[in-house]
Amino acid sequence: MSDNETHVIKIHGLSFYEGHGVGKSDDGKVYFVDQACPGDVVEIEVYKSKKNFAFARISKIIEPSPHRVKPLCNHFEDCGGCSIQHTMYSVQVEEKQKVLKRYQEKSSKSFKLLPFQPSSSPYHYRSRIEVHVKNNKWGFYKKKSKSLVHPDQCVIVHPDINTNLNRSNLSDGDYHVDLKEIKLRSRGIEGIFQQINPEINLALKDYILEVVESAPFEIKHLYDLYAGSGNYSLHLSDRLSKPSSAIQYYCVELSRNLVETGKNNSLNKPNIFWVQKSVEDFLLTKDLKTTDSMLLINPPRDGVDKSVIDAISKSRIKYLIYVSCNPMTLFRDIDALGPSASILSLKGFDMFPQTMHFETVAFLSL
Repeated sequence: MSDNETHVIKIHGLSFYEGHGVGKSDDGKVYFVDQACPGDVVEIEVYKSKKNFAFARISKIIEPSPHRVKPLCNHFEDCGGCSIQHTMYSVQVEEKQKVLKRYQEKSSKSFKLLPFQPSSSPYHYRSRIEVHVKNNKWGFYKKKSKSLVHPDQCVIVHPDINTNLNRSNLSDGDYHVDLKEIKLRSRGIEGIFQQINPEINLALKDYILEVVESAPFEIKHLYDLYAGSGNYSLHLSDRLSKPSSAIQYYCVELSRNLVETGKNNSLNKPNIFWVQKSVEDFLLTKDLKTTDSMLLINPPRDGVDKSVIDAISKSRIKYLIYVSCNPMTLFRDIDALGPSASILSLKGFDMFPQTMHFETVAFLSL
């Protein structure tokens, strides 16, 4: 099929991470269809075609899916923020679990895939966003564009953020917005990263707590790599049923701002140590040969550098908790650890409802 041709297909799933509907033609070609829902039968118009797959838009919904719902946001078709508001929330969760299930099915490593953790609030869950202001009106970029849409409210952010934005007289520019303040973004100034879904962040931290408590040995050192401002180590230090003072936490983070925030948050915790370095540089100078330690890593979306994989593989550390916002790079890195690495459990957390993004926690023995 060439560009601009039409075809009728049935949608069988959603793609990671764009959230396109996915369907196949009779000849086996795969189509990624904007704003299509699993179960739809649609007539599509191709706008970009490759040998084995193509991208298309809906020209007509022939048979709407029973899972298709009306988006809450009036700007859904244009805004680049949410890609799957048109899909029933329970199906969103099923589609995300399918991403992990596909890896389980093709992996040579047998492991336990745990139930996916949904959000009890699939709307109004975000405690932080970034907005753009033009002509004193705040908004978000349109899909594949630098032009803006200007909603009266964003349906996935906390209502207080909408209220504060609508009450503020903002000059043109880009802003970080959370429940406390609206702050102009400045080039060259580091931002402060924080998880945007408090409910799921807590569920994720409590799950990591369960994993650490289940360790079959006494942990004396926990290396928290890509630690941010200490989201996980602070929680573990507060909540572990065994004496938390027996564990020394080494929080490794490159961002000076995040390290300073973490230090301020752990002033009364003498067992938490902060290292302002890249993880790669830290591992060049730190010997991880001890067997009474555990690794906890939460890298950026691109995953970890090969040097980090090599350092982990050469260490005598037996257990690793890998938290990831990108299951594709997570799977790549797990495979790169080699046959000696075994997945004990894998669990997804819906940090980002109305999108195909989510968090995954893998617990591995090395």
